[in-house]
Amino acid sequence: MSPESPTAALVQGLRASGLGDFAAALLENAGPLGLLGAHALHFSAPMLSLFASADQIEALADALEDPAAAQALARALSEDGPA
Repeated sequence: MSPESPTAALVQGLRASGLGDFAAALLENAGPLGLLGAHALHFSAPMLSLFASADQIEALADALEDPAAAQALARALSEDGPA
């Protein structure tokens, strides 16, 4: 994950807000609900763009659609150090 990627910015933002561990737990246990979450993100992206960039929303939705990517994102949120 490159430092300037939308996923890295999302991880950094969640960690900075103190939600990194919570988000990691949700990602690790989402199971088949991840796909529904991804669709919800795509549907609500215009409204969510008030809080995050479109690239970050798309990166999270893409990660939720792929279980391996969701686990990688959860690991990134759980580990210490820079995103």
